[in-house]
Amino acid sequence: MIRIFINGEPTDVAGDMTLDRLVAEFASDPAVVTAVNETFVPRNAQGQYRLQAGDAVELVTAMEGG
Repeated sequence: MIRIFINGEPTDVAGDMTLDRLVAEFASDPAVVTAVNETFVPRNAQGQYRLQAGDAVELVTAMEGG
């Protein structure tokens, strides 16, 4: 297990966690935009992005408004 931060909240996840698996497990909307350590990670790269202890992950859902 490693500790990462999801939207500022400390969270323990498997040591081999990839960003696409994290999105599947923790995001309420699979169309979220992701950033790790303030760097945007495109959806097509999430499966290759292996998370490290201490990473700060932001899961951002687009909202409609006006």
